[in-house]
Amino acid sequence: MVLLVKAQPLLQAVGWAGPLVVWLGVATALTAGVIALYQAELKQVMAASTASQYGYLFAALGAGGVASATAHLANHAAFKSLLFLCAGVLVAQHLKYFERMGGLRRRLPWISTLFAVATLSLAALPPLGGFFSKEALLHAVDERMPAAYWLLLAGGLLTAAYATRAWLAAFAGRVRSDEALTDVPARAMMFVPMLVLGLAVLLLGALALHPLGAAAWARALGVEPLAAFSWSKALLALVIATAGVIWVFRRFRRDALVPMRPALPGAERWFRLVDLLDGGGRGVLMLAQRLDRWERSLSLHRLLENLLRQRPRLATVGSTANVAPLLAHGLALFDRQIPAGLMERSGRYIRRLAGVSLAADRQALDGVIGYVTQALDTIAARLQGVQSGQVYRYYLFLTFGIVVLFGAALLGIGG
Repeated sequence: MVLLVKAQPLLQAVGWAGPLVVWLGVATALTAGVIALYQAELKQVMAASTASQYGYLFAALGAGGVASATAHLANHAAFKSLLFLCAGVLVAQHLKYFERMGGLRRRLPWISTLFAVATLSLAALPPLGGFFSKEALLHAVDERMPAAYWLLLAGGLLTAAYATRAWLAAFAGRVRSDEALTDVPARAMMFVPMLVLGLAVLLLGALALHPLGAAAWARALGVEPLAAFSWSKALLALVIATAGVIWVFRRFRRDALVPMRPALPGAERWFRLVDLLDGGGRGVLMLAQRLDRWERSLSLHRLLENLLRQRPRLATVGSTANVAPLLAHGLALFDRQIPAGLMERSGRYIRRLAGVSLAADRQALDGVIGYVTQALDTIAARLQGVQSGQVYRYYLFLTFGIVVLFGAALLGIGG
């Protein structure tokens, strides 16, 4: 974050660097938002949320919005610190997973209220500071890259959804474990820092409402202030965030938040080609069985047998007795050549189609899925080396990136 602020001249000198940072930020914000929505542990939601919010900050810095990004960083520091402290109180009571929480609002009213204030700021709902700093951030992206702006705007639904889910799953609804009934000892050293952070969240919102708030951020950072963001687009962002809150409340009423099931119950089945081909194979088998039953029910052999049984009686009818054997022979020949032959050919074609479907399932799809899985495992193993926690490696990557940017700026690549 600090490096990107300091590297603004380089990002502006190298034309492709800024958009690259923006799109990396967009991908991070959306991916981490989806991860946060489906987590079963409170602190994992907070961690994924932090990654998502940093994606927003990276997008703003890539677009040159230093003042708005720093303002949102200050807001994020306040409400996310408050959220982590509230989560720490719950973890200290062995309430780590949502499945063991629920109904904590009655036992922990102060924690519930402070968590709700921080959640509203994270969801970017007015009049808290998170709303105004995020709108300024989105405005900075919109000025440079409108396509990225619309994606980040849609990501606001994810942010509001996972923030609301975290509060509802922890503090509302029914009690899910005995630990949720345990009283938490009230200690001043525990509540005073949370009260200070709660006041900071409220004061940052009041500062944003002040007409000199944005100008104060710009003067403090020594950058040009951004133009006031569009209130019409801010209203659109508010509608999207409210939609995320309402969607989670509807799932809460159906008791579908813990565990968090996929939003589209049948999506994972319909989008799997293996299941699709499997259903097609079952359909072909059912068709073959129906054709076989139809052929047997309409078999002309039965008609031939009936005619042969009636032959003694037909012999007394004069000339009809001479016709019956010929008619029976003709019907038997017709049955062997046309219906039976047709059914036999249909059976061969159906068996071939089933064979092709089985080969495609085993050879093509299974092979592709195996290769994709192997590739993802290889990529994950390589990326683990990047996130090693060894500081010298991070400085090595940092130095390499600075050299690339300086070289591109000096050579005029992308300028």
